[in-house]
Amino acid sequence: MITMQQIQTVSNAYDLLKLAYDTTDLTTIELPINVDQVMSHIEGLSFSNDLSFEDWDKSGYIKVNRDNNKKFESVHLWVNPSEVAQRQRFTKAHELGHLVHDIAPEIDNISEGEKFVEKLNRDGAVNFQERRANKFAAQLLMPLDLVKNEVNKLVDQVKREGRTATVDEAISRLSTIFNVSTQAMGFRLKDLGYIK
Repeated sequence: MITMQQIQTVSNAYDLLKLAYDTTDLTTIELPINVDQVMSHIEGLSFSNDLSFEDWDKSGYIKVNRDNNKKFESVHLWVNPSEVAQRQRFTKAHELGHLVHDIAPEIDNISEGEKFVEKLNRDGAVNFQERRANKFAAQLLMPLDLVKNEVNKLVDQVKREGRTATVDEAISRLSTIFNVSTQAMGFRLKDLGYIK
């Protein structure tokens, strides 16, 4: 199990993957990344996706539960079950980004209230914390080394077939392999410099 103290030492998605998969070589991880497995390795993290009309307009949230003395008890992550599976996967990874960057560093700060709630509606949200959580999610679900490997496999296959692949074909095939939306894969490939 990954303790909250270990989460406090995590600086990026790759560190979290290495802890969750107990490996230093991310290329050994089978695709797609099993975000539920990553979550299940975090001690004190619970998950739900029960329909909540009060949160209908949210993609998800993560909150810290504290006892009467404001001491950390647990963390709860929720995602909206009405969204498509790929969006739910991205939301889980996004919320883990908030856990690593925004919550864990302050977990022992008793000046925080009994519950710290970060409810998200990322449509149009552009603040630093949201961009950082989105970047974390992209790195968790589409790790650099694994994207490079799959791009190289695709290029080799296309060469063997004596043809060229369109950008849309590459994005579509890679999004299937990584189980992410074509939009998320397109952004990741742009971020990594594979496409303009």
